[in-house]
Amino acid sequence: MEVLKKIRIISARSKYEHLTKDYSQWKLHAFLEAQEHLQDANIKNIIALGDNQLEIDAAHHLAQKFNQALIKTVKFREFPRPNELVKQLNLVIDKFQEMCTSAKNLTIRLEKKPNEK
Repeated sequence: MEVLKKIRIISARSKYEHLTKDYSQWKLHAFLEAQEHLQDANIKNIIALGDNQLEIDAAHHLAQKFNQALIKTVKFREFPRPNELVKQLNLVIDKFQEMCTSAKNLTIRLEKKPNEK
C-alpha cells in the first residue's frame, strides 16, 4: 500500500466517459494524459495491470516514448470468478516489489489453462 500511495492513478472511465461511449478511447486519452505528465521525467518503469488487451497495448505504446523505460505488464483474466480475482490480486501483491525493481521487461499473463473450467 505504501508503494501505491506514490503512484498516480488515472481512471479512464471517470475522466473520459463523458467524451465518448467508446471505452478504447477512454484508455487512449488516459495514457496520453499520463505521457503529458511524464515527458520531462526520467522514466525507468512503465507498469500496466489490466484485464483488457487495450491497457497492455497502450502501455507498450507509451513505453516507446521513453528512451530508458522498461515495460512490465500483467494481463489479468477477463471475467474472472471472485475467487480467481482474489488469487490474481494476491499474486500481484506478492510480486509487485520484485516487478518494480526488476531490470528487465516483463510480460505476465494470468490466463486459465485449457483444461480449467
